[in-house]
Amino acid sequence: MPKPVGASRRKVIDQQVLRMIVKEYFPFSVVEDRKFIKLIGMLNSGYTLPSRKTLTTSLLPVMYNEVYEKVRNDINSNAHYVSLTTDNWISVKNESYTAVTAHYIDKDCILKTYLLSCFKYSESHTRENLKNELVRVVTEWGLQNKIAACTSGNASNITGAIALCNWRHIGCFAHSLNLAFQHTLKEVQEIRDKVKGIVGHFKRSSQAAAKLKLRQEQLEYSPTLSVIQDVVTRWNSTYEMFERILHLKTPLLSALAETNYDVYLNSSDWQIISNTCDILKRFKEISSEKSVSISKVVLSKALINYCGQLKNKYTGSSVTTKFIDVLTSQVVSGFGPHERNILYAEAVILDPRFKNHGFIEGKKSLVNKEVMAQRKKMSKPEALRSIRRQNPITNVSLGHFPNPDLIPGLGEGREDLTSQSRRDNCPRPVKKSL
Repeated sequence: MPKPVGASRRKVIDQQVLRMIVKEYFPFSVVEDRKFIKLIGMLNSGYTLPSRKTLTTSLLPVMYNEVYEKVRNDINSNAHYVSLTTDNWISVKNESYTAVTAHYIDKDCILKTYLLSCFKYSESHTRENLKNELVRVVTEWGLQNKIAACTSGNASNITGAIALCNWRHIGCFAHSLNLAFQHTLKEVQEIRDKVKGIVGHFKRSSQAAAKLKLRQEQLEYSPTLSVIQDVVTRWNSTYEMFERILHLKTPLLSALAETNYDVYLNSSDWQIISNTCDILKRFKEISSEKSVSISKVVLSKALINYCGQLKNKYTGSSVTTKFIDVLTSQVVSGFGPHERNILYAEAVILDPRFKNHGFIEGKKSLVNKEVMAQRKKMSKPEALRSIRRQNPITNVSLGHFPNPDLIPGLGEGREDLTSQSRRDNCPRPVKKSL
């Protein structure tokens, strides 16, 4: 008979099993799987897995309470100001869920992120009802007087709810970008449908997929890849679909020639796909950033200029020219108002990557004054209540993004950070930054 593990050791293993289930999204029924039970027995014959009921009714609530208290203590001790993000979605069971996440920078300048609540929402999605739920969550965590801003999608009910909470609202950059591209991609819808059809053919036919793989092997493609189907709600999936089909063009055309699929892309179609990928690539790089990106909204104006450069480059394609025109219009309407928002301007000037590069000459001094004013406010206990909501500041305009590695041609004429005259025009804290 194997010797049973001690109580303390059993507790440690139980907790690790639970962490594995939670972190890796395993079903609780995994502890009833015979192969898993056999594996655990081979690793430690003296240990017996907890039952599914024990996991859900005993171990999980205990671990939840422990983590909850740990997070609550961390937030209360280290978070002077908190930014929230909200996300709403419909599950496969047609149930509505809302998640509220808190973000703050601790005393060691480390960005912390905690999920505060994820709840099923059965009430009508009015701004008043959503406002009540948001207030409930922040009250539960004791954050009523610490909310610096709240980021959400652009739906009127959630933006209205945030306004009713008297919080400063920041529109989700990725969401706005997605809306802009959903409109813009309509300009290449005919070609997009052709590509989707070709991709669908290789996805549905195992014979066609096998031929595509064989042609890649014969052409020494390494690794061999599959085609990618785009998703209606994700613009960057269209970029990925186009990019992949361009990469596989030669083996794909060879494989198509051996099948019965009768829709083909002509040379003009291939050129438009290539042009579209070239344009979308820069936006894909921006939207892929995982860290705080509010200061990078300055890129929107630079990208408008970049689109102008591309328009001059692709003068021979009327489809691409129209695509660029619509994209430029969408970027202007979707991101133009950010130029007049002092919050974005402050983020740019305090970001060590950009500092005062993002501003048209003559506008930096206004932003510097606002930054200093906010610094003074932040030193007072009642500061947050007075700055929760700010009206956009007019006459503040973001200039050109200076990084030539990201957008060619935009590094010319940028300011010299070593210039003493530049430093002398800034308040002391900004001088230190510059």
